[in-house]
Amino acid sequence: MKNFDSSSSDALRANLLQIKDLDYHDFIVTSYLSSLLSDATEIKQADLDAIALLRGKFNTTQLWLEALLFKKVLVES
Repeated sequence: MKNFDSSSSDALRANLLQIKDLDYHDFIVTSYLSSLLSDATEIKQADLDAIALLRGKFNTTQLWLEALLFKKVLVES
């Protein structure tokens, strides 16, 4: 499986932030967090800011992905 490249991650984050107040954004949030897991070294400050902004609406799966992501970031940095 090909990793998301930086421009894909940027586009996904931008779309996600545009629909953050809609009820049906769970799939996109989960996809976004999963895409970041593919290469934690490519995570930008904008990604961390988006996670912080959206975290209040995270479901259990998204909280789990966030925890995995931050563990991976700590290991790879």
